[in-house]
Amino acid sequence: MTAELIYHLARKADWTNALTEGWYEGAAEDRRDGFLHFSTAEQITASADRHRAGEAGLVLLEVVIDRLPPPEHGGGVLKWEASPSRGALFPHLYGRFSRYGRRPGGRSGLGGGPGRRAAP
Repeated sequence: MTAELIYHLARKADWTNALTEGWYEGAAEDRRDGFLHFSTAEQITASADRHRAGEAGLVLLEVVIDRLPPPEHGGGVLKWEASPSRGALFPHLYGRFSRYGRRPGGRSGLGGGPGRRAAP
């Protein structure tokens, strides 16, 4: 799979903690599953509707794949895996990522108001 950017919907409190700590380790769901759930630009809207519908205070993270730190520098391993329910390949990060992996000037929130999401 080739993509330059991947996307993750973070809850504001989790992302605020990452800004303080320097590393993002995901939401409770990510930690339970053992990896951070990412999407491509084509997948993020459907993922938001499926997993974050009705939630306020979300931050859309645009992450540059080449800026993800490798495990030997404290980061994780990115794997493209099929979703059991949808069959499409999704990027999953096994581990954490540095807040600096986010694209400079990238999106920091979702627009569109309640029930509407701004896609990349």
